[in-house]
Amino acid sequence: MQDDKRNLYILLVVCIMILGTLISLFFFKGVSVYGDDFDYPEFVPQILAGTFSESLNIFSIRLLMDYPLALFIGLLGYNNAGAAAYTLLCSIATIPVVYLIGASTKDRNAGVISAALFSFYPLILKFNTSDSPMAPLLLFLSVSLLLFIYGKKKNNAKYFFAAGAANFLGALINPLAFLYSLFFGLYIVYSESVRLMHHKKLDLKILVFFIGFFAAVNITGFANIFLANGNPYYELFFTNYYYQAAGNPYEIFYTNPSLTFYIGGYFPYHFTSIALSMLSLNLKNAYIQATGTLASIFSISQLNVNDVGLFPYAMLLGGIYVAAKKDKNTFFILGAAVFLVLYMEFGTMSITHYFPIYKLMRFTVIASVPEICVLGYALSDLIERPHGREARILAVFLVLALLLVTSLPIDYYYQQLNYNTMVYVRLMANALMPVIKANPQNATYIYGPALIPYYLIYYLGYPKNVFYFEYGTGAYGSTYIQNCTSINNNSYVIVPSPEALSQINSYNLWDVNESWAFNPGSCASLEPYKNIYAEYQNPNPYVQNLENSGNIYYKR
Repeated sequence: MQDDKRNLYILLVVCIMILGTLISLFFFKGVSVYGDDFDYPEFVPQILAGTFSESLNIFSIRLLMDYPLALFIGLLGYNNAGAAAYTLLCSIATIPVVYLIGASTKDRNAGVISAALFSFYPLILKFNTSDSPMAPLLLFLSVSLLLFIYGKKKNNAKYFFAAGAANFLGALINPLAFLYSLFFGLYIVYSESVRLMHHKKLDLKILVFFIGFFAAVNITGFANIFLANGNPYYELFFTNYYYQAAGNPYEIFYTNPSLTFYIGGYFPYHFTSIALSMLSLNLKNAYIQATGTLASIFSISQLNVNDVGLFPYAMLLGGIYVAAKKDKNTFFILGAAVFLVLYMEFGTMSITHYFPIYKLMRFTVIASVPEICVLGYALSDLIERPHGREARILAVFLVLALLLVTSLPIDYYYQQLNYNTMVYVRLMANALMPVIKANPQNATYIYGPALIPYYLIYYLGYPKNVFYFEYGTGAYGSTYIQNCTSINNNSYVIVPSPEALSQINSYNLWDVNESWAFNPGSCASLEPYKNIYAEYQNPNPYVQNLENSGNIYYKR
């Protein structure tokens, strides 16, 4: 009987993994349009050629992102599949880890519900089929969290050692992993202090976490010394240097000082205003706000674009419920969720002075597993109550269905945005590829707007004979094209088409980038080569990014 029940839960987890894979593939993206994600693929040619070395580019030290990404691109090619395979596999592999965390800290029902929630959490789906480091980072951190839980539960030093090692390996993807290090460290100090207060001996086994962490630091620091020009611990020192201040070369140039940044990110809908209007008996205003909120959830044309949907509202209620239950088994994960969110909101990037931590909603990925598990605890507790269990199971099912259904428009929006941005760049690459291949010994010069070079050169496979000039105002390294003589002969110029600009002005979704200032009509020697916008017409004008569409001109 026990084996049958165990096999049933294994089957459920496998089904959730299949479901998660299907959902991810349905909203598949490929090369990412977000943030600095395009910086990772540029190291692929060097890695595949065996000439890669770490440099003052902060992304060159993200070894567990750079190397696996290069492996899959090497296997699948410079295309969307190659860019997304690593992150998709990491995301699907995280599902059973989430199940084990929920099952280990509460029960199997909590594990299954948490795994199901994770499989369609929109913040995960936004990044798990692109060349983004978020999903790989979360896998390493989730494994570290699970191993730490096993160490606590089984009082086994081996698990603590492995947890420490996995934690640092996550930092080789993104330094956000160090927030887990801080949480584990504070928990160890707290738990050991409690033991001393009760006149108990120190639990030396839990301290092995630090040994595992520093073992990984030392092994990595010396094992890859050949990548860092003879500098041991290069990743650690350069990360510290990069994030300690702002404004100088090779240092982070921006941070958001707002101490309410994530409140708006987590709670994007106006439910509070609706409730206040109803309490004040202003039913007309409440109706207007309610219909507007529904429209922002389900209507693509009015979508209140966010990363999380209704999940945080459910997570907050679940957290309050779990805290009120005072189940000690769940406090560790609840504490992790609260600590990570609070530190991301109020924490510092510098040890010596308060320098507000860099804030992006995507960073809350690292808190998503603890948050989801807390919600899983609350929902599973409802199922396990003896009275009216059928009704409670139905209620839990409806909550899951509501979270899924209200997430789908968000998933669709970001999938379409990513696809309709990259489709034009891929068409440009297809148009220019024959020219580049036909002249491998000659340099091909291309002029175009910002961002296109990163995507276009990727789809072209980073050819050595292609030189891209980003034209604009001359700022940020761009090239100011004053007149025709500023353009090399025998070169190609990408200019957004008039149709694209009229679409943007019509829907007022995108500001005209200053890099579009160049007018091809002022250069009589330019010949039309390819009208990219005419080749693909986006069927959904509300979900598009026409910054990268346009015509290709040729100058003899």
